[in-house]
Amino acid sequence: MKTGEFAYWDGTIDAKFDKKRPLKGIVVVEDDYHVFLVLPKDIKEVDWWDGKRKCEEQFAQMPNLRQLEAIHKNKEVLNKAFIAAGGEALDDEAFYWASTEYSSYDVWGLWMDDGLRDYDYKYYDNIYVRPVLAF
Repeated sequence: MKTGEFAYWDGTIDAKFDKKRPLKGIVVVEDDYHVFLVLPKDIKEVDWWDGKRKCEEQFAQMPNLRQLEAIHKNKEVLNKAFIAAGGEALDDEAFYWASTEYSSYDVWGLWMDDGLRDYDYKYYDNIYVRPVLAF
């Protein structure tokens, strides 16, 4: 299993996208013990609370900070997979929410252009989310 491969709802994983099969997500391999799936489209311009809710509506979750950093680290491979699957590339000008809280008012996130971690107020509503699934 490699980062950028396509995981389907029938339990199979393939290096090539097959539009005839329902896609579950795109594989991200962090290390020998951590693998997760990422969905091919962003949730755009939401506050943290709405971002979490919209992820749950897709039966997914907001990535934690470690997962978000893995997405950034592999963004070149993942962007190709997102586009192949009919999704969209990560936005290099956007700040992405993580589920990891910094305080009761602030949450960690990551700038997708340079991978810089930062925290922001939970109610800012111009932040992006890339939903993930456990695998």
